[in-house]
Amino acid sequence: MKNKIKQLVAVSVVLSCLFSGTVFARDIPKYNEAKNTYVDSELLPEAEQEAHDIIQGIGKSTAMGAAISSIRNGGQGIIKIWAETDMFKPVDWACLTVYLEQWDEKTSSWQIVAEYEKEFLPEDEEDGELTSVMLDLAFPGQPMGYYYRARVMHELEFDGDWYEIRVTKTEGILMEYVP
Repeated sequence: MKNKIKQLVAVSVVLSCLFSGTVFARDIPKYNEAKNTYVDSELLPEAEQEAHDIIQGIGKSTAMGAAISSIRNGGQGIIKIWAETDMFKPVDWACLTVYLEQWDEKTSSWQIVAEYEKEFLPEDEEDGELTSVMLDLAFPGQPMGYYYRARVMHELEFDGDWYEIRVTKTEGILMEYVP
């Protein structure tokens, strides 16, 4: 009996050594894109006071129906950003991460100047079903005379372990003081 236990332990150790390996985390391209400030945006003419980005009818999506973001000059030195995610079906968790970015002429790139994240749960909803989330944000105190854009990560979790993410980004608009 002792020999069989020793053999079982020896075989277990050998199999563990043979089938073990290092596991490396895989990059999630869409998440990396969301963090990438070098994603191009057009700088709109000075007369444009608002910009939008809408992704509808998302292919291969199981739950996300639309991802929307907009940026506008709210007047009196306030930058307004609006973000919304609509779902085909109720989800277990949703998150909106909003990045306010300023165009840097020297480096020819977008720089994150403000960030806001909000998580949503079904318990937060009156009917207990999470089918749409929205944020309406104001960013006062940003210096005027620069181009700004909004970049938003729209994230969902549902059915226990399914995860979806989409990124919207507006074009850049010049923010000037409007009384």
